[in-house]
Amino acid sequence: MARLRSLGSPPTRLALLGVVGWLALSALLYPDFTRVHGDGYYTYLWARSIVFDGDLDFHEDYRLCPDPWGMAHMPHGDDWNQWNPGPALFWIPSLVWDRVTHHPSLEDGSDHERNGCLGVVTDRAVRGSFVAGMLMVLCAYLAGRKHYGEGPALFGVVVACLLSPIAFYAALLWSYGHAISAATSGVVVWLWLKERARPTRYGWIWMGVAMGVAMLARPQNGIVVVLPLAYWLEMARRHVEQQDRAALARHVGWGFAYVGVIVAVFAPQLWFWWDSTGELFLVPQSEHYMRWGAPRLMQTLWSTQAGLFTWSPALYLSFAGIVWMALKKESRAIGVPLLILVAIHTYIAAAVFDWWGGTSFPGRRFDTLIVPFAIGAAALASEIYQRSRARPQQLAFAFVALFMVGGLLWTSGAESAAMSNGIVHAPDRADHVWTRNWERTSGPVWQTVGNPLAWPASIPFAFRYGLHPRAWDAAGAPELFFHHWLTMEGAGFEWRFDAVGAHADLLAGFDETPISIDGRRVRMSQGEYAHGVIPMGWPELGAIELEVAVPHTDADGVDLWVALGDEDLGSHHLGPGVTELHIDTSGLVPHDGMQRLRFRVLGGAFGLRAIDLLDPSPTPAERQRAINLRALTRRRAWRLARHPELAE
Repeated sequence: MARLRSLGSPPTRLALLGVVGWLALSALLYPDFTRVHGDGYYTYLWARSIVFDGDLDFHEDYRLCPDPWGMAHMPHGDDWNQWNPGPALFWIPSLVWDRVTHHPSLEDGSDHERNGCLGVVTDRAVRGSFVAGMLMVLCAYLAGRKHYGEGPALFGVVVACLLSPIAFYAALLWSYGHAISAATSGVVVWLWLKERARPTRYGWIWMGVAMGVAMLARPQNGIVVVLPLAYWLEMARRHVEQQDRAALARHVGWGFAYVGVIVAVFAPQLWFWWDSTGELFLVPQSEHYMRWGAPRLMQTLWSTQAGLFTWSPALYLSFAGIVWMALKKESRAIGVPLLILVAIHTYIAAAVFDWWGGTSFPGRRFDTLIVPFAIGAAALASEIYQRSRARPQQLAFAFVALFMVGGLLWTSGAESAAMSNGIVHAPDRADHVWTRNWERTSGPVWQTVGNPLAWPASIPFAFRYGLHPRAWDAAGAPELFFHHWLTMEGAGFEWRFDAVGAHADLLAGFDETPISIDGRRVRMSQGEYAHGVIPMGWPELGAIELEVAVPHTDADGVDLWVALGDEDLGSHHLGPGVTELHIDTSGLVPHDGMQRLRFRVLGGAFGLRAIDLLDPSPTPAERQRAINLRALTRRRAWRLARHPELAE
């Protein structure tokens, strides 16, 4: 009871219980989403391998259990699992209990149920993610309360834990491990704040343990080391200024101990990589998975389809609070490291090849920042409260009530869209997305101003390219000419620019209403000059094919000059009727990201139907096959040398 009372006053404890209850209610309303499925199945297999096979190898798992994504034989290695073992720490206790107590499904179920691959036992195990969700809420509250008190801390919890992407994973997609990632990285943040306020003898050891566990949940959580590093440097500077060599030596020793503990705790992940591939550090998804030199920052934050702030606008408050902390002298020592952490994490999330994160709830890769977001929102709420003069308590209560009602409505609608397959890989218009989310049309708003939630990206985009802000909905969606990061193969629907349909808003200088020429619907150019934007997902372009048409009234045809980005693609004569115009690119100019497509037409007008994007020769897929084969050969030889029994 004393521990419970330490959380704060009875209303505060009741409010925290309400936050957890809201997540529990969501889980009860949508039980199908809490079961093991999708990518989460492979995350769960870590727990299954440890409990049922007693190892960190998936050879037996893929022979006894389903392998829907074909991880047993990947192009770059065998018995692969590119997900992480950390979530298993929260799931293993349930599996062990069910094995010890001989759960009926392990005795009388199907083969897959008896082997612990699927079924009731697996679904029971991933309930541990809900426990992690409660830990996340607790860390968010304690971290905010340490500096800003109970009320602002509760506000931070609501913003970060209920009105952000993590609510979807803490309440529903338990097998995906994002709630566990948020909780474990949140523990690191809380311990960092605790150690800063009152250093303890073994504080660096505990922070190292927490950091190692967070990295097991997701290796990229290692960037949270920015926070302890900032504190370590601050203390080291203080010892140097005081010329206390003994204290400095002890401090350096604790730093080495901290790193050593992290490596020791993270060892299971390192062991798996080394045992499977002979490599200690690698990106399991392949060398193309991270585009370090071309992050999609604007899309990651403000894409209509998958942007963090467009889907979770409450996080503006968190970001504003962190910036305010960094600017204020009293909180700068905390705010600056938090702001650096947010910046680095955003860059990494934007550099991932599929920056939109698949078809699940947008922004899921920001799970690392949930507790920092809670601190930021608490800081902002505290500042607003302190600056209020007339009836501050009543104003604060009204603001929080209105914000919670609006925020919960928004999040519920967004989650409903995600669960009803409202999110798709292909580019989509904002009015279509909003209609699916809220079961109403926002056509007039979208037609006039575009998506208001995307304005930080759509307005600069519109000014730069001379297009309407609503064009950002297609330009900021998953790019065209997209190659899979592992095989470099491409999906056909992502390689065609549709000038009449999906991408019509990305063109300027063309008629809005299509006409038909020889049975082909085209949009006609309005004058001598026209242009558009093609969002390119891969820079190596071999050629483009334009499906164009010239009215038969222009008997002599027209001359069309084309340029893409910085490359002049020359002038071409088009005769009357439909023409498939093939234009090779030099291969010397990379075409990556937003590429301006420019036209100049002389002698009349031309109609544009579509643009196909073509690979160079040899294709990226052909080159990648050779690279993957070399990696596969080397890794198979390594595994057979370590595990001769696999040759049987």
